[in-house]
Amino acid sequence: MADRGGGGPSAASPRTATSPSSRSPPQLNGGTHRIAAGPDGNVWFGEFAALGRVTPEGDITVFPLPSSASIPSGIVAGPDGNVWFTDAGLSAVSRMNPATGQVTAAFPVPSGATPFDITVGPTATSGSPSNPAGRW
Repeated sequence: MADRGGGGPSAASPRTATSPSSRSPPQLNGGTHRIAAGPDGNVWFGEFAALGRVTPEGDITVFPLPSSASIPSGIVAGPDGNVWFTDAGLSAVSRMNPATGQVTAAFPVPSGATPFDITVGPTATSGSPSNPAGRW
């Protein structure tokens, strides 16, 4: 995902918590929020300008997002095996491949809309309460 100016997909460089005795996620630009079970069996969380992953063993990895303006809000395991998330900072919906950390280009939402939540709809499409069919 690139900043709204365009560009192609990019892979995030993950950062792993280094202290095995510390199980709290590393802080980047603010607090941790919005957690969800991922398609990979891990728990995912939002962090300003990053997504984080906690394994069942308690290992924490933080994946910085390509834009420092990103504010990941809602997170959901998609039927395609990706972690989908709303980005209130970019007014977009994006997805991350949990195996590679690669973020796919943002899908912008209509002007003036700020997406916060996301869910998988009954037809296995990603959507939100204000957009249940997953169409923007």
